[in-house]
Amino acid sequence: MCAALALWWWLQPERQVRRAQTRLIAAIEGRDFAAFERLLADDYRDRWGHDKANVISRTQEVFQQFLFVTVVREEKGLDSRGAEWVLRETIKLTGTGGPLANYAKDELNRLTQPFEITWRRTGGPTQWSLTRVEQPELELR
Repeated sequence: MCAALALWWWLQPERQVRRAQTRLIAAIEGRDFAAFERLLADDYRDRWGHDKANVISRTQEVFQQFLFVTVVREEKGLDSRGAEWVLRETIKLTGTGGPLANYAKDELNRLTQPFEITWRRTGGPTQWSLTRVEQPELELR
């Protein structure tokens, strides 16, 4: 009975979304772009016009410039929106690297509003995919 209750607790979407977000951040920090790619939904789209292929390419371009990087996160909320869950958190970067890395770090660290990171269950209770990222202050070209 205790094992079943523990499993039920562990499989709750709130916990699984937070775990998926932690895996995403670990993949970025570790520059494990194969793991990063597996976490993105095939139908990923954002307000900047990026799709999955574009996000993977740009993420690699920026984060390969870092000699070391740490992502500092602070959760601001988590809500269910139908079949999707939206995690809101502020994100800051520490680390050093080339000019592109330093520019990205400075731009990200100036933001005051949280990111809205949208996840959707894509299989079993532990399989989640990133479908969208929003941040109203961030302007990407």
